[in-house]
Amino acid sequence: MGKKAPHYFHLLIFSLLFMACDSETLEPDGPGNHNPPYISSFSPTEGKVGKTTVNISGGNFVASADEITVKFDGVVAEINSVSSDGIEVVVPENAETGRISLSSENSIGFSAKDFVIIETPEPKIKKFEPFFGAPGTEVTLFGKDFGASPEDNLVKFNGIEAEVTKVTSDGLKVIVPEGDVHGPITVRVDEVTGTSSYNFGKEITFESFSPAESFAGQIVTLTGSNFLFSIPLSIHFNDLEATILSITETGIEVQVPQGVTDGPITLASPGQSFESDKDFLVTPAPSIDTFDPMEGPAGTKVTITGTEFDHGTVSVLFDGVEAEVTASSDVQIDATVPMGATTGQIEVSIGGQFVTSAENFIVIPPPVIETIEPMQGTPGTEVTITGSGFSHGALTVEFNSTAAVISDATDTSITVTVPDGCETGPITVDVAGQTTQSESDFEVIEP
Repeated sequence: MGKKAPHYFHLLIFSLLFMACDSETLEPDGPGNHNPPYISSFSPTEGKVGKTTVNISGGNFVASADEITVKFDGVVAEINSVSSDGIEVVVPENAETGRISLSSENSIGFSAKDFVIIETPEPKIKKFEPFFGAPGTEVTLFGKDFGASPEDNLVKFNGIEAEVTKVTSDGLKVIVPEGDVHGPITVRVDEVTGTSSYNFGKEITFESFSPAESFAGQIVTLTGSNFLFSIPLSIHFNDLEATILSITETGIEVQVPQGVTDGPITLASPGQSFESDKDFLVTPAPSIDTFDPMEGPAGTKVTITGTEFDHGTVSVLFDGVEAEVTASSDVQIDATVPMGATTGQIEVSIGGQFVTSAENFIVIPPPVIETIEPMQGTPGTEVTITGSGFSHGALTVEFNSTAAVISDATDTSITVTVPDGCETGPITVDVAGQTTQSESDFEVIEP
């Protein structure tokens, strides 16, 4: 028994070596798969889709590429060559990190490890210099994740391909191509494209602005050239940034910023900056000091005193109802209380700048007749008129144009006597020039 032990020991060692001869190979086992293809290794172990060539080592490969299929995580790869123990393939488009499979006839083998797909980062153009230039100008693109050689970078100016002459440690050297190059610069590396945050432009000019004087919230137009080819643009009024409303090749409309003060206007685009040769002047806002009288009916002439009333078109509103302006100067405005106005603040607009009175103007409403009792009678009959607005000024009552004697009056009630000589007709109440008439006639009975 002891003499047979070495023989068994050698057999055991041989079996273990045979089982471990290829620890990376996964071979399917099943009927008809006596000699399936297998992958022992592959090199490199990572790469880019459509770019990297991979050499697969193993065994039981067929001689023809037509009889074998290689897949990267299920995506079929293009085979360059096949030998009895090696296959050369290119990592296919759309492949993802995963195992490589190898199939032939009814057999399939898998790699033990994943092939790792290297994702190409998006090229980043942080800036470029110069910011504008004619065809033939050398431009330096500063950024990261560019290709390692000039041929690895596809650079375009506004869609027109440019020549890449050199790759440096921090960017690319390119030549401005012929054509309409004024627009974004793009860099394409391995099908991934990065775009500049601003355009390759033209040299701009800043000639003038209009109006020369205005105020916050109003629109000012800057004139010059090549504005559309130098975006992004920024505009400041004495260090305050303005909102750009529209841009054409020769004009820019901006909204004057809040808090603006007298000072120059600055126009800037990447690599260019211009300052106006004269200051933008801020129109002072109007102010209301007083108005007189403080109350009155529609039609009353009101004098408003204040400052800065002569810097543009004048308009006056009484609680939102526009009034007729009969005269104005830098410190005074005469306006007539409009029909339909109600008690409220007076608002003055001077060239678009508004100011509102601190106190309300009290609008005296016209008198209103609600009831008359009685509605008929002989001369000398006492009549009571009820309503409102009877106490806002001189009061008169007429019976069909004949004045009546008022014996008592409050804001809501008037007591009068039917006058001699009057005839059947409406009763009219007049308060400080504002009149109202009864809806029905008062019937005069002859004595």
